[in-house]
Amino acid sequence: MNQQALSSFIWSVADFLRGHPTPLVVDPVMVSASGAALLERSAIAALRDVLIPLATLVTPNLDEAEMLVGETVRDVDAMERAGRVLVARGATAALIKGGHLVGDAAIDVLVHGDNVSVFTHRRLDKRHTHGTSRPPLRRSSRSVTSSTGPSSRPSTGCIARSRLRRRSAVGMGRSTTGLNNNSPVAHATECVVGVGSSFTLTLPVA
Repeated sequence: MNQQALSSFIWSVADFLRGHPTPLVVDPVMVSASGAALLERSAIAALRDVLIPLATLVTPNLDEAEMLVGETVRDVDAMERAGRVLVARGATAALIKGGHLVGDAAIDVLVHGDNVSVFTHRRLDKRHTHGTSRPPLRRSSRSVTSSTGPSSRPSTGCIARSRLRRRSAVGMGRSTTGLNNNSPVAHATECVVGVGSSFTLTLPVA
């Protein structure tokens, strides 16, 4: 899908959701693993200004958060600030994922209204992390709403459990080529996750 079509698609999805309110998790895949931007300005603007304000939960990593808020996001305080900006723009909650933070801890920050929750685990020394931000692993973030109605809100308990599932998937990842490369995580650990009636949009759309 080209960038102009993607922008139109985002607008169409937003128009549909305004008429059909439903819990929405927006997974803004905007930067590749190599650091290359996957969306052009028009698509980023549509995502930021049109779709994210409708989200029950938006789940950017550090690079994506920087693109959405226009500020450097490289520590926990900055993650909280970025989350507050996204919530101020209309998202019910923002989960800023800190997998690329420097240090021994893997830290995510959830901002929901005036509440801030920081989730911390010891970082796993694993090379095989390919797929940690893509389906089916992303199902762990799809199950974070506490009900199935339009007024659903993120549950810190569900997010904590989803992080444990993701950690297990990373821990069980192994090379699929016999080489010392970045192979997929163990997606099988993620296959029993309730999605309910929420709607998840992962961008960009192929």
